[in-house]
Amino acid sequence: MRGLRPGRKRPAKFVRASTAYHGLLSVLFGILLGVSLALPTGAFAASADPVPGANPPISLTVGKMHFQPTVTLARQFAESAPAVCSPYYSGFCSNLTYHSGPVMNVPNVYLIFWLPTGDHFETDATGDQNYENLIERYFTDVSVSSMHNILSQYYSSDGTTTTYPVNNSLLAGEVLDTTPYPHAGTPADPIMDSDLQTRISADITAEGWPTGVNNLYFIYTGNGIQSCYISGDCSQSQYCAYHSAFYQNSTPIIYANQPDVYTFSDCTLGGAFPNDPYADQTISVGSHEYFEASSDPLLNAWYDQSTSGEIGDQCNFSYGNENAQGANVTLNGNPYQVQLEWDNSTTNCETSYTGQFINFTPDPSTNHTYGDTLTAQATSLLPVTLVNQTPSTCVVSVSQVRLTAAKQTCTVQASQAGGGFYGSAAPVNLTLFENPAALTVTAPSLTFHRGSPLPTLTPTYAGFVNGDTVTSLTAPATCATTATIDSPLGQYPVTCSGASAVNYTFSYIPGTLTNQFKNFLPFIFRN
Repeated sequence: MRGLRPGRKRPAKFVRASTAYHGLLSVLFGILLGVSLALPTGAFAASADPVPGANPPISLTVGKMHFQPTVTLARQFAESAPAVCSPYYSGFCSNLTYHSGPVMNVPNVYLIFWLPTGDHFETDATGDQNYENLIERYFTDVSVSSMHNILSQYYSSDGTTTTYPVNNSLLAGEVLDTTPYPHAGTPADPIMDSDLQTRISADITAEGWPTGVNNLYFIYTGNGIQSCYISGDCSQSQYCAYHSAFYQNSTPIIYANQPDVYTFSDCTLGGAFPNDPYADQTISVGSHEYFEASSDPLLNAWYDQSTSGEIGDQCNFSYGNENAQGANVTLNGNPYQVQLEWDNSTTNCETSYTGQFINFTPDPSTNHTYGDTLTAQATSLLPVTLVNQTPSTCVVSVSQVRLTAAKQTCTVQASQAGGGFYGSAAPVNLTLFENPAALTVTAPSLTFHRGSPLPTLTPTYAGFVNGDTVTSLTAPATCATTATIDSPLGQYPVTCSGASAVNYTFSYIPGTLTNQFKNFLPFIFRN
């Protein structure tokens, strides 16, 4: 059974999501146990240029899953030489690098609270409601924040154009799913990853939710419920949470498994919690997963040279300064305890980023034509200022530029001065060559009667832009036919040609002229 709790409205708010470790758990545990395991096809290779003093990297990907290890396991990984960036990370403290995959430009977050009747997230229904409310609040509060803005520097690229994610996200939906668990959720009978995928798919179908790389599904299971990605790679002993993806109809479904982290108390460093110990610990690992899934949804976008470190991994269990209540960040006026995230601009773990970038849409690297309009947008969503450096070839209006002279070059400069917590964006100089627009000329299709004058052959045009009409052409098209007033009955081609204009290229579609009998009134004969 699915549904929202009584009295709860489906949210449509700005949000963010969390992230986790890139990991081949099976390989990890093979290393720890001295067992030799074959890497799956496409497994990342370790960097040949290690940072002095750092551990050799341990790959943290099982199949297509990237996980955040428990405190105990992370400490074991890092025992011999803890990384400078986090004592709970074994790898190189180096900036993340881009590996050609997609990122989430504006994440849409969906929360699935899988809680059968009789199970709880806390100890009773009141606690369950509080648990859900706090998680929803976090995803609302983190959006558009300086912490969420860290993600804006992790771009995607098609090899020609770089697009930076907007500092925004949407809490697009949530559901309470009371379907019984297919397993007991014990170490002997855990919930499996395949069960989570089945449940996510069912809820997506029932709720009519979208799929694709910009949609992120978090699934939460009850207190004391254990889950395993594969046999032996389980919550409570190996991971706190993980993010992964599976496909339906060739479209990815990005999701994060959020098991119980309170009962087994190995996913935080302890101490005070600012809101609720159950929800706060879940929010902390959820934040980790959100940032990682947003910047590396298919495990082929952003990670460090060790091939195991995503945006959250190098800062694993690092919180910076906490107040007496246990909070290390304030988002939208509310306190939270969440780990820091890696910031390439400072080469460090941070809870905020003040930079911003400017994108143009549609893609400025593609061929653009006379009449096209491009829009500049800052990742801060603050208004962009455009300066037109070639007013004879394009027109600027607010944050848009419209191309007005084919076979010429348009040059504009985009800037954003900053505001709020944002600093100024680096100016972007955009230069575009304007190709002529395509204009289609269609010849008329008409009828005439033998012996009657031929009709006037006037073409029609499709594709005018910038308010142009036929009077804007250097020369309009003229149309002709092979038919004459004495032609036999039948159809004759009509063709047009001769149009010219600097701003257009022309294609022609022929018509037909049909010669028909003229209708006569019948004569009436009388005997």
